[in-house]
Parts: sequence; structure tokens; C-alpha cells
Amino acid sequence: MEGSSPPTKLEDAGLRCDVCDGPAYALHCKVICTRCGYTRDCSDP
Repeated sequence: MEGSSPPTKLEDAGLRCDVCDGPAYALHCKVICTRCGYTRDCSDP
């Protein structure tokens, strides 16, 4: 199944921090910034 593997680089995931626009990653129901440490939960507006 080609193309079904997760991104190997954070930039490939396309997630950006709402605060500093740094690269972020998803972990379960959270998005976590690798630059400033900001976390956003899936229940946050």
C-alpha cells in the first residue's frame, strides 16, 4: 500500500502552531508545537 505511511518529517504533516507558527505534530487528540511547546486539545475551540 504505497502512500499510506505517516509523514517522516514534521513539515510534511502540514501542522503549524497557532501561537508561533512553528512545526507541530498530532498525538492522539492533541497538537503539540516543537518550537514553543504550546498544546491544543481536540476539545479546544
